[in-house]
Amino acid sequence: MDLLFSRIQELSASRNPSDELELSKLLKTNDKNLATTEIVQNALGILTPETHTSAYLWFLARQGEKPAHQAVFIANSNRVMDVVPGHQLARSPKLFCRVCHLYAKFYIDQQKPICAIRPLQRAISLVQPSPAHLTPIHRLLFKAILLSRCYHVGRQILSVDIYKLDRKRTDVSVQDFLEFCYQSGMIYIGSKDYQKALQQFRLAFTIPCYSVSAISVEIYKKYCLVSLLAHDKLVPLPSFAMQTGRDLSHRCVAYTEICSAYALSNTVKIETVAGTYADTFESDHNFGLVKQCITACLRKNIRQHTQTFLTLSVADIATNVGLASVKDAEKHVFQMIESGQVHASISQREGMVSFLDDPESYDNNASIRRLDQEIRRINALSLKVRDLDQQISSSEQYLKKVGGGSSGGVASSSSSSSSSLADPSAWPSSDMEVADSDQHLGRLLSY
Repeated sequence: MDLLFSRIQELSASRNPSDELELSKLLKTNDKNLATTEIVQNALGILTPETHTSAYLWFLARQGEKPAHQAVFIANSNRVMDVVPGHQLARSPKLFCRVCHLYAKFYIDQQKPICAIRPLQRAISLVQPSPAHLTPIHRLLFKAILLSRCYHVGRQILSVDIYKLDRKRTDVSVQDFLEFCYQSGMIYIGSKDYQKALQQFRLAFTIPCYSVSAISVEIYKKYCLVSLLAHDKLVPLPSFAMQTGRDLSHRCVAYTEICSAYALSNTVKIETVAGTYADTFESDHNFGLVKQCITACLRKNIRQHTQTFLTLSVADIATNVGLASVKDAEKHVFQMIESGQVHASISQREGMVSFLDDPESYDNNASIRRLDQEIRRINALSLKVRDLDQQISSSEQYLKKVGGGSSGGVASSSSSSSSSLADPSAWPSSDMEVADSDQHLGRLLSY
């Protein structure tokens, strides 16, 4: 055992890639012998995270798996994030991600997910090649954000576009990307920004795949409901979405029926569908969104009156949109005025609603600043698209494909830049492989 440990020390101190590979094989071969509590504790006392990073992370992960030593594990993990340079942690992305997974799990099990947010942000910053790169740690961070309802933190992170997927440098997978789309959409739902939530859900259907995954099905269910909240209709998936994404409606019958009833502006029909499929919506944790869709349909019907009437009694509004009482109609109109969905005034004495024109003339400094911000954002996006286009068009894989030298794969950036998830070996190969591989789906739906 002493000779084995000496060899582990020697290999982990080396920066030679072949030694790193040998160390990985050595640790895997002797997993059972090295994972005992005594050896793990001794190893962490002898190894230094700065010098023996890979070996230290391996033993640290084994320590985190032992309930009796989790407090010490948290302290050691904090030490790693404080003293080990990011480029060294990036050499062992799987081990570091495993440590981060156990770190997040500790605080989630303790009902203190908020305590994991800042350390996980620090962990991401250490291994991210750039702020635009997605890492496997993002899904751990977003889970802690969702469980602690710190949506403002999530929005701050998402304010920087995350669009680079580099399997070689970050060990990011298809599942990580799908969970990122799901969780970021949930963050926007939590902060009532349905337009951006819809954008994030739409991203999930752009990644190459052979067949439908369980995560994609759950994303599509939320896509249907959020689409109604954002646009008052089911927005079709774009033409560049994968065919598997456009063939999901038959797997989500309850949701397509809700969309059909919404298109008729019939709240009674929506309520009937909601009651018929109540168990489905409850088990999918989507019943809250369904209720919001019923309210949104009512308010859509109220908004339609602004196109026909200048004044209308509250009683007529209640009758026309199918509300139970005048008081309910007055409550909805008041909330719509408060949120800016309609411009109107209510005369409680006369029981009348007067619909007004939009008072915003968009000729003030605030409007000019907003316009300037949007122009700058679009210019920055244009530069990113141009850069990606140049990378793809000059990549070896793309040149082989257009030249007829290769028949498989999808054009991606060269290995010297970002490694794309378009590599067929990364695609899901079975119908539910993505969700079933690590039983993530249940945890996704538990937010």
